[in-house]
Amino acid sequence: MIELPYGAEQSFRPHHADINVIGSFLGALPVRSATWQLNSGASHPFWVEPDDGSSIDFSYQYKTDSVSRLRLPYAGDFNVEIPTDHRALRAGSNDLTLRVVDADGVESETTIQLTWSAKLPEREIRLDDLSGIRSPQQLGQVVNGRWDVDPILNVVRTRGPVSPDSLLLLGPAQASQEAEYQFRYFDGSRSKYIGLSDFFVGHEFERPAIPIKPGWSTAGLATSRPRGEGAWETRLWIADGDRPGWRPSSAEEEPAGGRIHLVRTDPAVYFEFTPRRWYHVRHRLEVAKQRVRASLRVWPVGSTEPDAWLCDESDVALDKYRHASFGLFQHSGLPSEWRSIHLRPLG
Repeated sequence: MIELPYGAEQSFRPHHADINVIGSFLGALPVRSATWQLNSGASHPFWVEPDDGSSIDFSYQYKTDSVSRLRLPYAGDFNVEIPTDHRALRAGSNDLTLRVVDADGVESETTIQLTWSAKLPEREIRLDDLSGIRSPQQLGQVVNGRWDVDPILNVVRTRGPVSPDSLLLLGPAQASQEAEYQFRYFDGSRSKYIGLSDFFVGHEFERPAIPIKPGWSTAGLATSRPRGEGAWETRLWIADGDRPGWRPSSAEEEPAGGRIHLVRTDPAVYFEFTPRRWYHVRHRLEVAKQRVRASLRVWPVGSTEPDAWLCDESDVALDKYRHASFGLFQHSGLPSEWRSIHLRPLG
């Protein structure tokens, strides 16, 4: 059986280089084969996670024996990645067929009605009223994890237990931009990073390629991590191909998965978060000819915005950093919430 948390009818626009169709396979593992086919095009493999992560505390550990690492935390999870330039993808309605043969040779098949529009999402967004929204896919594109919209409380929320590296893209790929939103968490004791948001560039293949991309490229990922009572280790990350379990001993190295380039706030800046309290966040990306700069401010709702940036990082403007998509981010733990989300282009 193939389970689709966002239903058998899904709509997409170009938020990044791939369309992501997320689900779970409920059958005997490991699967013998898993393929996707768009309309009458060729069949392509996708990865169904064989490794049960129920014994892993994602706050502190990685699934080092699995190629999917963080993106597929539990056995049977999958994330079908369809390039937005795929030759079989057409404007309007598409048939996406998923076929899986389980460990016992039992075949499962389902067809998703995938609606595609090549029109870019709005560059400027104001998500103040969510009363008419029922699914996060109406707001943007779920890339990783499970997300919900609460139209009564007017919030976007991660679904618990929160999958590692949960990501919901809201904006299109664009250059300089600034996001402002309000954020709160409920319990940081089992979270590695409670958030906050990302200027996402894309996922990266391993070498040799496997049918899921575990690498992460970002022009400015903002995270905060609990480090004791009232102490939250806050950082910005600019990365080309960062992969779980790898950390640099120098600015650049060549691991088995390919080249990685990583800049981060080091040492981390400490900020005091309080559970259930709302905070303003201002997250900015500036793309210049030679440099890319990511900046972050956080302050409690009801107080004055500080003049100084809490975190402020820059790096050489690699070509891939020049356009990034704004999204909400959380790594593991209990759900967090976002509201009053605004995004605007700069310049």
